[in-house]
Amino acid sequence: MAFIGAILFLFLIAVVVATIAGLINPKTLVNKKKPEQVMSRKQILGSGIALCLLLVALIGVVASDDKVKVTTAINDPSPAAAKKEEPTNLTVQNNNNPTEPASSQSAETVQQNLGITAEEFRQKFNAELKKADLSELRPVAEFDIKQGEKAGTFNVMFGDALGMMGVVDKQNNLKSLIFMMGRTDEGEKVGLNLLLLSSFAARVLNPEVEHEKTATTLMGLIQKAMKDPTAENNTHSQVFGNTKYYSLASPYTGLWVGFEPVEKK
Repeated sequence: MAFIGAILFLFLIAVVVATIAGLINPKTLVNKKKPEQVMSRKQILGSGIALCLLLVALIGVVASDDKVKVTTAINDPSPAAAKKEEPTNLTVQNNNNPTEPASSQSAETVQQNLGITAEEFRQKFNAELKKADLSELRPVAEFDIKQGEKAGTFNVMFGDALGMMGVVDKQNNLKSLIFMMGRTDEGEKVGLNLLLLSSFAARVLNPEVEHEKTATTLMGLIQKAMKDPTAENNTHSQVFGNTKYYSLASPYTGLWVGFEPVEKK
């Protein structure tokens, strides 16, 4: 499974590089059989975001499977443990009868999320956008969620160089949210819109946190990421309650601002 994960990661890097190259010059992604068909930057960014989300979800599934195998081996280091197919150390107990395992509640169904469904988030996010009353940042339509085997994804474009991506579970609970900014000639304008949109999202996810504190925190994370985009491990985060805010930047992926649940220990 580690080999498969490595291959998927290489594909992810290739997609990111191709997306960035396409945003710089759309003609680099022209189909040789149909050279007259040139994708717009909006189409390139949308396709790149969707492929990145799909690959990230697949890598997560592979990594999760490897983690289960390692945990099982630690609990039972005997040779027979390697042949076990069921991760018994992850059994979830039934609340009605704590002495018996819940066959209907496997570890897979107990998933962390941001505590809100995708539709609930959309409605509250739109309410923030309407209050701001910005002509170029209009309320978003219903999410077009592409459901996979274990997770679903959606993406929304706010321009050629700014998009929002989300991952949901089978019940459409929001598991993670990312705002992505690509290379653009209007860096200051798009960067401000990125800050505004991520601030609105943070208000929805953590309404108890003061708005000024939210904006200040996100601004600080963005500044840290942009200080040296070429630095290794250029990821910065801040935790509020059960939500982790983070930012990352690189010449290849652009600037990202994201939200994800805090890992339970």
